[in-house]
Amino acid sequence: MLAAQPIMYLGSAYMHEDPEVRDQRAFIVTLAAGGLISQGVAAFSPIAHSHPVAKTSKLEGGFETWRNFDLTMIRWMDMFGVLIMDGIEDSRGLAEELRFANRLEKPVWGCAITSVYGVDANQQIRASVVRFPIPAEVSSSISLIRAHVESKVPHIQTDPGEVSRTYAELTARYTPLPYADGR
Repeated sequence: MLAAQPIMYLGSAYMHEDPEVRDQRAFIVTLAAGGLISQGVAAFSPIAHSHPVAKTSKLEGGFETWRNFDLTMIRWMDMFGVLIMDGIEDSRGLAEELRFANRLEKPVWGCAITSVYGVDANQQIRASVVRFPIPAEVSSSISLIRAHVESKVPHIQTDPGEVSRTYAELTARYTPLPYADGR
């Protein structure tokens, strides 16, 4: 029988008018979820799940499309994580998810990618991720969560240029399955 393991809902930024930025954000949060899972943290990222579903099924819309699904998943999760990355302060969806998690009194964690590295012989891209519990007095504000995590981590890989270069370099050697639209 499997032992029950707490599950983290990993909230992040996603929406942007540029589809390439959305692709990059989905890539970043997918790497972070993989990094957490490789550390033994059961992490669920709605973006890692929904981004390929939306692209394959041609679903339009942002958080409004996924709101009920996301809030239902938060209800089932044991804790709420905020991935520190570009765009989180502007994300209406993440702000609503955080408010909902706080109403449910879910513990809040700040998570950050500290490095993205290699494609190994099995064509795997990996990320090192750190996580910190967020004190209750800070947990209601994305900006305060970001400041709390950044005060503890000397280098967080959130620079879009740096991540874009890493993304381009690593994906040049990694060939994912094509989406329905041929991309």
